[in-house]
Amino acid sequence: MISSLIFHLSAQVPPPFDGGCTNCSPLTNAPFALSPDDSTIDLDIRYVGTIRLALYDRDKPATVHNFLNYVMTGAYSNSFIHYDATNFVCQGGGLRVITFGSGGQAIVPVAENPPITNELNTGAFFSNVRGTIAMVHYPGQPTNTTCDWFINLADNTNFDAPDTNHAYVVFGHVISGLTNLDRLNPTATNTTIKIVNLGGWLTSCPVNHAANPSTVTYSNLLTVTYNLITLDMELRTQRVATNAVLVSWQSVSNETQTIFFKPDLLSPSWTTLWTTNGDGATQTFLHVTNAVTGFYRVSYQP
Repeated sequence: MISSLIFHLSAQVPPPFDGGCTNCSPLTNAPFALSPDDSTIDLDIRYVGTIRLALYDRDKPATVHNFLNYVMTGAYSNSFIHYDATNFVCQGGGLRVITFGSGGQAIVPVAENPPITNELNTGAFFSNVRGTIAMVHYPGQPTNTTCDWFINLADNTNFDAPDTNHAYVVFGHVISGLTNLDRLNPTATNTTIKIVNLGGWLTSCPVNHAANPSTVTYSNLLTVTYNLITLDMELRTQRVATNAVLVSWQSVSNETQTIFFKPDLLSPSWTTLWTTNGDGATQTFLHVTNAVTGFYRVSYQP
């Protein structure tokens, strides 16, 4: 059992529960549209399946960077969905399982980085509707956001209010795997997971349905593996002639990299300029263009 190991943890609490959604439209398998602006990431959730998310790199840069920093540094390693409520939210990113000594295990908080700026009013506005991912903050402290995230299982538009108890910043949405997301919305007929009270911060913890609440072990938890699918990369630009711009970036070895361009931020889409394989060194591309201004991005797909 794990109930004796979860006391005195400093995870952030879930958003306030205001009744959830009582008349939500059903989830479907139809993917949302994916913008070229978006990084994408798979959340592989044990006993549930894969949920793919598009992240709003351009509109919520600090929030996305913060989330991906936890992913890429391994801070989320062996983390799990530690809170779940029907027609409300499922929450992860706050607690993880560690192994110590002679194969012993314990649950500890994810190590928090410094809080980030609340980007509710940065870039485009995205509502906390079903299928979106947002960050958790401490009660009454909307600027105290660190590692905890949640996915809306219902239309929680009350979270959008710009006050100290809400202002939850949406920074992405599910683009595939909505059937799997539906498995995280436990009902009386859901035979995938069930919610149990393990005490401490795990009073509403989802586990695989076959587990007996009195004998839940670490293997019953819904651990999450994070797999980046596409990711924007840092780049530099330099106008080297009246009609040419040199774009350079630190490439990723043996991965396909693509350069995109649009003349202004109001352009509806990005134009693909060039695709190449990275070699781990600085790579360059000379873009011949008469545009006076322009915006570039480089993404790779592992």
